[in-house]
Amino acid sequence: MKNSFYRKTLALMLGISLILNGLAGCRTPENTPGSGESFEASGKTETQQAFDNFTDEVFREEIVENTLNLHYILKEPENFGIDDYEISLGDATPDSMKESFELEQALLDELEGFSYEELTDQQKMTYDILHDNLTVSLESRDLLLYFEELSPLTGTPSQLPVLMAEYSFYDERDVQDYLALLEKIPTYYEQLIAFEQVKSENGLFMSDRAVDDIIETCNSFLADPETHYLIQTFDERIQALTDISDEKKEEYKAKNREVFASSLAPAYHTLIDGLTALKGTGQYEGGLCRYPEGKAYYEYLVRMGTGTGHTIEELKTLINERVEQQLTEFSILFMSSGLTEDDLTNFSFSLSDPAEILKDLKGKFSEDFPEIPDTNYTIKYVPEPLEDALSPAFYLTPPLDAPQDNVIYINNSQVDGSSLYSTLAHEGYPGHLYQSVYEASRDACPLLSLLSCSGYSEGWATYVEHYSYGLDDGIDPQLAQIMSLNSSATLGFYAAADIGINYDGWTLEDTASFIHQYFGIQDQETVEEFYYAMVEEPANYLNYYIGYLEILLLRERAEEALGEEFVLKDFHKFILDMGGCSFRVINKYFENWLAEQMPEETSSKAG
Repeated sequence: MKNSFYRKTLALMLGISLILNGLAGCRTPENTPGSGESFEASGKTETQQAFDNFTDEVFREEIVENTLNLHYILKEPENFGIDDYEISLGDATPDSMKESFELEQALLDELEGFSYEELTDQQKMTYDILHDNLTVSLESRDLLLYFEELSPLTGTPSQLPVLMAEYSFYDERDVQDYLALLEKIPTYYEQLIAFEQVKSENGLFMSDRAVDDIIETCNSFLADPETHYLIQTFDERIQALTDISDEKKEEYKAKNREVFASSLAPAYHTLIDGLTALKGTGQYEGGLCRYPEGKAYYEYLVRMGTGTGHTIEELKTLINERVEQQLTEFSILFMSSGLTEDDLTNFSFSLSDPAEILKDLKGKFSEDFPEIPDTNYTIKYVPEPLEDALSPAFYLTPPLDAPQDNVIYINNSQVDGSSLYSTLAHEGYPGHLYQSVYEASRDACPLLSLLSCSGYSEGWATYVEHYSYGLDDGIDPQLAQIMSLNSSATLGFYAAADIGINYDGWTLEDTASFIHQYFGIQDQETVEEFYYAMVEEPANYLNYYIGYLEILLLRERAEEALGEEFVLKDFHKFILDMGGCSFRVINKYFENWLAEQMPEETSSKAG
């Protein structure tokens, strides 16, 4: 049961607080969009040109703070005015985090200095997204010691190796940057352990169970060093380069093995030793609410992660109402369908080959979704040592200037015929891959790529995942609808349990009763895995379910208001055009969009 509904786009940002670390001031180069010409020549007012320069500058300053982010977001940074940068993974010290909050406040003050009414419509949207992001981030400035970067599933120890394995080598400088980054990892991991020591001194260290799970992840990474996937993938990537000699390639391969042994492996031993030394110092067991300011931090995680404007109590009501509605629909449909419980238990999609599934999905979504440019994608599989630590599947976002470089990872240990089709809809078409290519085709402000809301991206992918059940022509349509309802309701139960454990203080016994009541499961090991998955990754399930629910609520409002005039494709275009912002911002723009869709006579009567 653990992680069975958990999907994600790998987070690129390794910094603990919001990635915006303030402005250091840099020139505006001529090849930066919106610069290098007078505001009269650009057709923009002085204020509008100044705002473009401001967002360009913020983007360039922030993107160079972390070389991993820089590489994943820009294939050719020189085209964005970035000619030189220091190799860095960022800074995870408490002092640097406190400073980042001060710089966020300064950035917010500078943003608010612009005259909102003088901006273009697109600039107003950028303003709204940045303002919302900064405002919510600053709500956590007094909760610094609650941040956790070492969580077993979404933390750095499990995510960083995959990001390094997928670090593209476009030219020789990328190889050099990669090796330099590996040499930075020991220092970064030492900072993470030092941060955990501060948490321990303040009574806020993690539970022993979480320590054991993270150490298990680290030990899995260290298995088979001689044939390690980071050595194998490095050799494959460098061998594909055509602009360096074979002799030079062999030198780099040897250097990589040396750095792996002297830097990377010791870095993971540092984590193991540091966490082992701190084990037993955690003072609280169970969900976040058991910590002194745990409820406040959970509220922050939900607001920042899901992008919702609802309170936790409101979310509890919305979840319960939706799950009850879906269970009722499920029961009515199942009882009238003639299907049996065996049909549900043995459910499987008609296609099982990933390439065939993506081809099938790609050919079926155009009726209800806007067109996107044709693109490429590669299907890869999670290395066996990381299977237990990573999601069933995930999508790696390509660089802004190379939207065709798409990669979908499949975790063979966690997907099968009953889920692979819908999983690839989530990660591929019309999920994350489609979403990413659509966004790239819009030529939006580059800064927005750093401000994407998890609730939006994962909510969309979860929404289309459930939509995809109706796309497989090889299964009974009623069975597909029933299974979609089952999947959605189950994820709703997960979201309810996430809140119950981390906000309401459910004990392990409470959780066991919940699981037995709704899933009929009594196995203690399964109960414990479920419970601690919620404890160690608080609010993560909400990113998926609440994002999905927010989209459903908007769609239903539009369907009710527009009636026969409602066009699903137009609604999807509106959601996609919002470009990854929070639902707090989306709801503001939704009212205007809905008014524009109204038939003229309806609008006249309403006026």
